[in-house]
Amino acid sequence: MKRKREITWVVIFFAFTVCSLISREIENLAPPPLKTEMDEEPPSLLIRTLKTDIETAGYYELLSWCERLGLSQKGDREELKNRLFNYYGISPVTEREPVSKAKRIITIKSARKTEYFTIEKIDEDYISLAGEVILEMRDTEKGNNHIIKADKIFFNQSESLLTASGNIEYILEERGRSDQFKGNSLTFDIEDWSGVFFQGVSETERQVEDKSITFYYSGETIHRTGNDIITLTDGKITSSLMENPYYHIRAKKIWVLAPGEWGLKDAVLYVGRIPLLYIPFFFRSGDELFFHPSVGYRDKEGYYIQTTTYLLGEKEKKRSALSFLQPVDEEETYKKEIRGLFLRRTDPLTPSERRRAEFIKRSGSFIKVIFDIYTRLGAFAGVKGKLAQMGTLDYFEFSTGVGRSRNIYFDSQTGLYTPFWPTEEGKYSSIWNTPLFLGLDFPIRYGIMGDFSLKDTFFTLSGDFNMFSDPYFLRDFDRREEEVDWGKLLGLEGEEDEGVQTGRIMESFSWLLRGTLTPDTEIVRPYLQEADITRFDLSMYWKSKEIPDSGVTGLDSEIDGYIPPTARTEFFFPERRFFYPESYMLPEFFGKLSGTIFQYTGKPADKMEGGGEEKGNVISPGKGIESPWEMPEEYEEEEEEIKEDLFNMKAPELMEDLPIAPEKELTPFTHSLSYNILPRMSFDNRMNSDLWEKPEDVDFSKSYSLLSTKNTATLRYQANVFEKFLIFSLAPSIRTDYSKHFDKAESVEEEKWQSYLVQDYYSSLFAITNKLSLSSYPLQTLENLSTSRVSYNLDTKLYEKKLKYIDEDNFPHYGDYPFVWDKEFVTTHLLSLTLNYNIRDELQSFKIETILPPLDEEISSFLNIRTKPLVSELSGKIKKIDEEWKLQPFSITETLYFTSSTYLKETLKYDFQKSEWSTSRTTLRLGFFEDRLSLTELFIFGDEKYSPLFEYPVLSDTKLRLWWFTAGFSVRRTKPAVFIRDEGWVEEEEEKFIPETFSTGLNGKIESDPLWKNRITVGADINASYSINFIRFTENRLDLKFGLNFAIYKFLNMKFTVHSENINTYRYFKAFSNKVNQEVINPLDDLKKSINFFDEQERRESFFKARSVSLSMIHHLHDWDLSLIYEAKPELRTDEMGYKYYQWARSFSVNVRWNPIPEIKSRIRYEDEEINF
Repeated sequence: MKRKREITWVVIFFAFTVCSLISREIENLAPPPLKTEMDEEPPSLLIRTLKTDIETAGYYELLSWCERLGLSQKGDREELKNRLFNYYGISPVTEREPVSKAKRIITIKSARKTEYFTIEKIDEDYISLAGEVILEMRDTEKGNNHIIKADKIFFNQSESLLTASGNIEYILEERGRSDQFKGNSLTFDIEDWSGVFFQGVSETERQVEDKSITFYYSGETIHRTGNDIITLTDGKITSSLMENPYYHIRAKKIWVLAPGEWGLKDAVLYVGRIPLLYIPFFFRSGDELFFHPSVGYRDKEGYYIQTTTYLLGEKEKKRSALSFLQPVDEEETYKKEIRGLFLRRTDPLTPSERRRAEFIKRSGSFIKVIFDIYTRLGAFAGVKGKLAQMGTLDYFEFSTGVGRSRNIYFDSQTGLYTPFWPTEEGKYSSIWNTPLFLGLDFPIRYGIMGDFSLKDTFFTLSGDFNMFSDPYFLRDFDRREEEVDWGKLLGLEGEEDEGVQTGRIMESFSWLLRGTLTPDTEIVRPYLQEADITRFDLSMYWKSKEIPDSGVTGLDSEIDGYIPPTARTEFFFPERRFFYPESYMLPEFFGKLSGTIFQYTGKPADKMEGGGEEKGNVISPGKGIESPWEMPEEYEEEEEEIKEDLFNMKAPELMEDLPIAPEKELTPFTHSLSYNILPRMSFDNRMNSDLWEKPEDVDFSKSYSLLSTKNTATLRYQANVFEKFLIFSLAPSIRTDYSKHFDKAESVEEEKWQSYLVQDYYSSLFAITNKLSLSSYPLQTLENLSTSRVSYNLDTKLYEKKLKYIDEDNFPHYGDYPFVWDKEFVTTHLLSLTLNYNIRDELQSFKIETILPPLDEEISSFLNIRTKPLVSELSGKIKKIDEEWKLQPFSITETLYFTSSTYLKETLKYDFQKSEWSTSRTTLRLGFFEDRLSLTELFIFGDEKYSPLFEYPVLSDTKLRLWWFTAGFSVRRTKPAVFIRDEGWVEEEEEKFIPETFSTGLNGKIESDPLWKNRITVGADINASYSINFIRFTENRLDLKFGLNFAIYKFLNMKFTVHSENINTYRYFKAFSNKVNQEVINPLDDLKKSINFFDEQERRESFFKARSVSLSMIHHLHDWDLSLIYEAKPELRTDEMGYKYYQWARSFSVNVRWNPIPEIKSRIRYEDEEINF
């Protein structure tokens, strides 16, 4: 039955495909309308021909003409033309004059011979153009450009008929693309542009997936009527070569009635010369159905039709699943209205209507009505919409719908899905889903979603609201399309795994209303700079749970009507899960208040006096420089003379600014007092959800409530003396935290409630803290030393009131904890000095920092000296331990740079406790040829465990890179290991400096130059790596990946790939094999065994194990691609007894795809001894 359904759809599909293919390739077939406007009293034939002759004549023809008339022969072509126009007393032909009047302009661009004659017997005037004729018509209204090239063109002026013959080439240029037409002859009427083309061929490029394919169409005759109806006789369409095409579509008649509206008669699809499909008649309307239907089939839901009607906005244009059917994009410039079942284009859009349409499209606004029907599942109706960018309304998205659905079962006897289940009476009936709504059985499922955002200058308000009858609502009804997906419908594309639904399953959702408020405080600034509500939330959180099976028909095996799990599908009693409120928060509040109580900005330390001279003996760098815009009085009399000579003078080059930096004036004193208050409060209510097992149990009763607040208020005073010479900052803060559980329900266990109360006791506190900071930049006026500073920081907890203990009656007792000079109340106590000196863009830095009592005292220092090639770094620390100052390890690092990738680096550490150098870390790196060749060596002597320094090497790590080749070798001080039979590797007690690991790799790609007329390319890529642990040499791995590519242009692409590994390479070395009592293996013999395809036993004995082998070949057959793919790899499987074993899994597939319609493809795959189509 299913096979019959597929055959039916295939027939319909091919009919639609052929019709659509013809549609896409003939819509541009008709000749363009050409139109001229002639004056009511046209000039005489002589005048018209003279103008044309002069305009179209070449330079040497004009020279000869002037010579015959005795005129001057000097000048270029334009001067010669104007001389002839003056001689005859006529005006030249210009395109600017008709442009303002005519909407279409005809221009003769080229003609070797022009002839004007009259046939007196019939009183008709003719113009004959011959020899590489190029005629151009430009439609100024539509912006189209039409070009006709021919050997000969006759124009009957009396009858307005134009005939072209010989090597005709017609080009239409519009909207940035070009369509080309070639033919033997064409004739048309200029008045209405009706006419006929004879034996024409046209070509148009279309993008199909990632390929650009050229389609050709031809016809014996192409008729075009005055009302733009095109008729193609004996039409032919193909993307193959026109002679002996691999496929083509031929039709006796093809009509193009309007854009996108066409019909055909007696159409046949040929593959080669074999006819495969006949279509007697077909008509396609150019207008869309207003309800945008989508028809399809799913194994479980059955056949369906989904309809979408837009009340606002338009359907999003998507590329068709059959890319072949994709029409050329056209800009919507017409109104649309519903007439019958179609959206008909009416009048053009006015400018205001076009702006409105563009705004709706740009903002993504839409409103659409949905109605779907499924043969097995049921029906759905809903409304979706989005309104955006409408003033204060940033966006508003909504979706609401109701659905009527029933259970779907799997019938194991037929292997099909069905909505019917046998009753006790032996009859089959459907079970319709009935979720609860307001405590009552409701015959429909429902879903509501809403999301909005309002934004204004001083506030924002957003919300999110959802409500569903069950968690599966979106999964069942939100899998929608707004057009027919022919590829999946006909099985041309892979269908979705029916066991995995793509729709969302909503296990939980929330209601949220969130607002912010940022009022304008301009009037009260700076005293109140911010008075914001940064967050104000009202929310409710919903979760879902499943009802117990007990007592539920169909789920309880103890009562009648039980349905076994093997018959259930995901479309089975969706109401078995229900939503319940988990908690709600009314409200959650975050605020912020900040401002400046007072602020004194100060005045300059020294006030400038006239003449550019400062107080005291300090001379201003700008002294003596006068304003160029002010003229001394003695020069005012000469001003007029200067102005007279001004126009004869050349302006001098602009001078660069004088390299004089004015001395910076420092503000002697500034100070300010500011505040910052951050309140936070939440009121959380937890529902009694543990008691709710069924939807009818939900009574919205509370389990308990929780009130929590966290508030912080900070007062900050800052004073600056001479800007950064001295900076004093003091910031006391008050922090209050409070937490309280209340409104306990009887269902809450006492032990659990007491744990909540204990949390409250520990979470409630009151504290006063202070942050003191004192810093100075004494050298701020010196550019090279300006960042040097001295700083002092002291952070303390001045007072704290917190939980002291809980008595036997579970009553909390809080204690007062005033400031004490100890580690608990002093959190930071730091004094630091930083000296920075910038010389030649190199920053030299020295820093000394000390942590002061009552914290653990220590003094640390750091010195960084940089020159262009050398960088020196020194660091040390002294720490007070057990009332005794002890020096910590001191380190010195020297780095000598030869280039950015070549350097020598040495780090030494000195241990004062042992009075010796403890660690030496040397790094040498050499890099050449843009780092394609590099060598790095890291050597470490000594560490905390080993001394003296140079007697105990710890690590040597060497790395080499040589283009594709890499290698690494490391030697480490560690414990050796010995292999003991039946025990494995056992570590020795004493550590030694021994080789640890070796690794190497090769990763590259080779491709030959094109061969055989640049058609053949051969390439190979290799990725090989090897590593071994010398301490436990059984830990080794050789990994080989090799690929071979071969390609013949537009004919064949072939690739062979093999991946192999070997984890027993230690067996190739006698020393390693003897240590584990294993026989030594010759690596060449082992490799030979691995490729002995005639002896399976030898391949099993070889240590080279294939991880995968693949061979792919794509044969390009112009319109078709034939792919042959072979893949093989070992798979770990388990037998019936539970034993695991490897089996060589092979697969072979043959794929055939039609390039013009890539969705039409076929695949045969052999895998696990089964053939799948």
